[in-house]
Amino acid sequence: MKTFALNDRGQLKARDLLNEIVKQPIGGTGRAATTLDQMRLDIRLMDKLEAVAGQCIELEDADWNHLSAKVRSFPFAFADRDILAFCDDVLNAGEPTPKTGS
Repeated sequence: MKTFALNDRGQLKARDLLNEIVKQPIGGTGRAATTLDQMRLDIRLMDKLEAVAGQCIELEDADWNHLSAKVRSFPFAFADRDILAFCDDVLNAGEPTPKTGS
């Protein structure tokens, strides 16, 4: 499992950017289309992201690996520190902290 926070920065809305990256084929719309198998993985990710009410997202390793591949290959239109920080948040996701019971 991997977990990371969706931190808004300035005008960058992390959840919006994440949804845009997930909806696009790997490498962005200018490079390729999506396959049926990739579409299934993307929709699985979208369903998980929609189900999260807060800022902290927890994904199974396979889902995080798919998301990481999409983030790494997404063709951003310009260089921006806030976008880079967002990408680092996703790519540097850590293990969830164990929950302690009372």
